[in-house]
Amino acid sequence: MNLRCIEWPVKASLMSCKDVGLRDLTALGVSLGKVDSFEIPGLELVFYSSDHPPPHFHVRKPDMYEIRVFFLNCTVRSLAMEVKWARGGKGPTALEVGIILSHVLANRVSLQEEWERKVCPR
Repeated sequence: MNLRCIEWPVKASLMSCKDVGLRDLTALGVSLGKVDSFEIPGLELVFYSSDHPPPHFHVRKPDMYEIRVFFLNCTVRSLAMEVKWARGGKGPTALEVGIILSHVLANRVSLQEEWERKVCPR
């Protein structure tokens, strides 16, 4: 069982983190905070409530991939991200990276405020 990408205890019946949807995590008691700063159709954007620094949010394309986006480290030319898992080793497309990056750059201050409100370790 591969649960490396989930930082919380989960039920043993879950086969892998790729099989865990956001509704499943919520049902397991994992608190999720939807990113309010922006939306991207077809992608799920969330903060995990008990997550770790540095400030980041998660982007999931159901059944395809999940990445962490480190929004304070993004530049005009680069999306600071880490792939948690990707089906077939394929993460986000170049188009998806560009869309995510443009939203991050336009909303960095509000993302930081959301991180502090929804996640920030006390």
